[in-house]
Amino acid sequence: MSEAMTEKTSPKRKIWIWLLAVVAVVAIGFGAYRLFFHKSEGPRWVTAKVTRGDVTQVVNATGTIQPLLLSPVGSQVSGIVHKLHADFNDTVKQGQVLVELDPALFQTAVKSQEANVASAQANLIRAKADALNASRIAERSRALFAKSYISAADRDQSVATEQSTAASVQAAEAGVKLAQAALDKARLDLKNSVILSPVDGIVISRNVELGQAVVASFQAPNLFQIAGDLKKMQVLANVDEADIGYLRVGALPDFVRAGITELLYWKRLST
Repeated sequence: MSEAMTEKTSPKRKIWIWLLAVVAVVAIGFGAYRLFFHKSEGPRWVTAKVTRGDVTQVVNATGTIQPLLLSPVGSQVSGIVHKLHADFNDTVKQGQVLVELDPALFQTAVKSQEANVASAQANLIRAKADALNASRIAERSRALFAKSYISAADRDQSVATEQSTAASVQAAEAGVKLAQAALDKARLDLKNSVILSPVDGIVISRNVELGQAVVASFQAPNLFQIAGDLKKMQVLANVDEADIGYLRVGALPDFVRAGITELLYWKRLST
């Protein structure tokens, strides 16, 4: 049976072998023709009339837009927030009251320093009276000693007392100045407990709440951020060194067309 099947299939195998051989010959012939006889087309030239036009160079940069004037508002004294007079987006004027701290402690400090000033002035009056009395005693002692009515030791004692009381007067005068300086500081602290706006502008940040304790120790706390005229903005942008040479004075960036009408400040930070 196997010999019969071999006789039936052998003509088919011969046909397939002949077909494959013909395909291979045709492929080899076509390849030889393309390699040796076919010539490729030459380059095609496109001509156009010489004209003038604009060349656009785009410089990409990232940055932030900030107000031209940004003023932080702090406190020079510590205290409890007693009243708030400004909030977000409020328009404020220079000298307008923003925050009031509890004035009780500051008023008490002023009264205490006023009492110290009065006490120092009283000490000065007493020292001057003692100095005047000692001066009169020393003057009489000199006259008596000139007539040999008292000893030199008594005369020297009177003169020393006169000089000592004169020094006491100077010390009392210095005490008055010191007490007055402390009073001035207490009054200044009372004045600074009412925090005012330093500039005209708009409140863009408020970092304090009613009843909050404000502590001004080594650094003044930042209570408000006030921006000036928002029509005048500045751009802080990072521009690559390879692109910075393309920037020219008067060139308008895209954000100007987006709504900002004035570009007053352009700061370059090379990367």
